[in-house]
Amino acid sequence: MNLNYMIFAGMKVFVLVFLNIGLLLSGCTAQSGAGKMAAFQAKADAYLVKDDTVRYNSAILEQGVAMYASPADKLAEKMECFISWEEIPAFQAMVRQLPTQKALEVYLEKGDGPWDAGFLARFVPLKKKGSSQANKARPLAGLRIALDPGHLGGTMDFAQNTEKKYVRIEQNRAKGVREEVSFNEGNLTLATGLELGRLLREAGAEVLLTRESEGHCALGYGFETWLDMEVAALEYGPGSRGPHGFAALKQQDPKAYKLRCAAANFIRAEQITGTDSIWWVENASERNIYRIPFLKIDFRERANKINAFHPDLTLIIHYNIYEKNDADRQGFLQAVPQNYCMAFIPGSFMQGELDEPAERLAFLTKLLSNDLERSETLCEAVLKQHVQQLEIPIKAYDPHLRYLGKASLPTSKPGVFARNLSLTRMINGPLCFGESLYQDNIDECQHLNRKDFTPKGMKSPVPFRVKAVAQAYFDAVVAWRQQ
Repeated sequence: MNLNYMIFAGMKVFVLVFLNIGLLLSGCTAQSGAGKMAAFQAKADAYLVKDDTVRYNSAILEQGVAMYASPADKLAEKMECFISWEEIPAFQAMVRQLPTQKALEVYLEKGDGPWDAGFLARFVPLKKKGSSQANKARPLAGLRIALDPGHLGGTMDFAQNTEKKYVRIEQNRAKGVREEVSFNEGNLTLATGLELGRLLREAGAEVLLTRESEGHCALGYGFETWLDMEVAALEYGPGSRGPHGFAALKQQDPKAYKLRCAAANFIRAEQITGTDSIWWVENASERNIYRIPFLKIDFRERANKINAFHPDLTLIIHYNIYEKNDADRQGFLQAVPQNYCMAFIPGSFMQGELDEPAERLAFLTKLLSNDLERSETLCEAVLKQHVQQLEIPIKAYDPHLRYLGKASLPTSKPGVFARNLSLTRMINGPLCFGESLYQDNIDECQHLNRKDFTPKGMKSPVPFRVKAVAQAYFDAVVAWRQQ
């Protein structure tokens, strides 16, 4: 078969799926149960199911969609939650209007029975905000936009040794690098978010930033402060049992003691037992504690803030790095010629990623809403502006890249991938997880190393390049709103 025809045929399948799902989610119930099954199954295959084991926890039936707590429950036809086609609008409204934990409780209480008339009357879709408030001077009036500047940033020591989100390149290590390069991603994303927030507010939008200070997470403080709080929680909090047999470590190595306290709290909170609990005690390194217990709390708070804000769209701001550029023993990277932009939307569930009830609720939410389709068009608009304004090409799907081949599904839009990023799955509504450029590109690294201005709210000066990135995001939002 001709390759061009194959691509065209694939695009037709995507278009037909989107049209069918759009009709279903807009309240059209004329389509047969079999037709609905086919449309939702096609959507699940396109965005959500990366590994076939995911199907052990879900079933798209002629009457609606069922979720199961385990493969054994599916074999026994014991539904954890069943949403009929007629209940989809109420389900969507419930997820958006209730706090995350309360929505999870409703999900777990649902079972295979129908919601009563009172529940259906309580949860009705909110009317969409029109663009009547918008005008030429304020094109985004009436919109609520959440911005999530990725990572924490702060000092280079923290960014390099704990976060591992930094760029350092020696002078003359690569031809054309005229000075030593040293910056971190967390400060770049924050500067971009602050500048973008200013542009959006001037255009009439109401804006939320999940974090507003260098080195701070969504809770409003940094990793070291969190460690101190973990020590206090273990030593003096409810159910405290003191320093758990490693009090001597407090005098010998105070930092190791703090990390061990954080590990002990995590073991208790997650109800970890057996060899897994021993592993955490023995491997309570700063990197491990930051990467799992701390980020889990931070991501949850970012999502809670965003969902409580009820945004019309969310932009998650990140900068990328060449995937094959490993730091040497001194922490220096190479400058590379590659430079691409790409964007991610939720999806691509892999083996074991429906083990928890919250994960199954996220899967069901994305399947039964139009968040994924709207996210895809938002990402398309963002990448278009990156190409036009920043002259950064779009990254094509490459199955040999770990985070694309193993953890993502390509969509119908170039450079837009459904990826198994936990934060994106927790956020309601359309979103774009943007990767604007490669920070270690030989030209970009020198642009990003400049200290041109200090945004209001930041201590450190940042490059003008972040203003250009913010402008690209802004113009994309305006264009997307006008679609």
